[in-house]
Amino acid sequence: MRLKQIPISAWVGIAGIALALFCALFAPLIAPYGEREIVGSVWEPMGGTYLLGTDNLGRDLLSRMIYGTRTTLTVARFHSVSSSASPPRSRAASSTRRCRASTT
Repeated sequence: MRLKQIPISAWVGIAGIALALFCALFAPLIAPYGEREIVGSVWEPMGGTYLLGTDNLGRDLLSRMIYGTRTTLTVARFHSVSSSASPPRSRAASSTRRCRASTT
């Protein structure tokens, strides 16, 4: 398949995954503060110092979102591996169960 034949929606998905991977790999370098570092007052609004504001403990929300990509990608990877490890249920097996259940 040529690159020009790939749909634009696939390119958008690829770009999103690439951005998430970049954030996950380089989180300590691109996050303005540490993941659990209390940097300001409670519920600071969005602004120059805190791009997305702070949470109920005074932690920077942008930094927490950047570090959160690590957790998101770990969960996604685990789910992908676990779903591919289990055999798929066939339609015949599920229909047989329904037939048995309806006769009893």
